[in-house]
Amino acid sequence: MTTLPRLTLGAGRSVRDGTPNGYSAYGLTGVPETYFVDARGRVVAHAVGALSRRELEASTAALLAGPAP
Repeated sequence: MTTLPRLTLGAGRSVRDGTPNGYSAYGLTGVPETYFVDARGRVVAHAVGALSRRELEASTAALLAGPAP
């Protein structure tokens, strides 16, 4: 797997790779796709297809809350 450059981004940022590197390195399956990445740079969730604002906010809130006790 190719290592992409480390980026410092705030919450809710979008990164676009103008080359095919990201697509092949991460095994992307379609467009649009959303990847949720934790503070350590690990992909912790993945959604294929368009997300509504409500779905995006709900998914983000659930991931920030952490696993259920």
